[in-house]
Amino acid sequence: MLLTNAFTVYVRPMLDCSPVWSPCHIGNINKLESVQWMFTKRLTGMRSLSYKSRLKALGLEPLELRRIRMDLIIFYNVVHRTWSIQYTVRFIFTALLG
Repeated sequence: MLLTNAFTVYVRPMLDCSPVWSPCHIGNINKLESVQWMFTKRLTGMRSLSYKSRLKALGLEPLELRRIRMDLIIFYNVVHRTWSIQYTVRFIFTALLG
């Protein structure tokens, strides 16, 4: 548990991408996810479990899910104008508004 806590405090923040440069190519997504995959695989008693089982046992979630959640939170805040952001480029939501 100590190693998992250290990972979530020191390593995972470096893997959580900003929505500005979040990877969209599967190769880059897999490279980021492989860091957590390798970490969980090396923990005692986790080698024989699948990646999803390891995450569940450790109380972690896939990095891609964390990025998607952050993207949705930011999108919601931009659409509902809960953040005061100075825009240099206007967002056009015509596809969403009909």
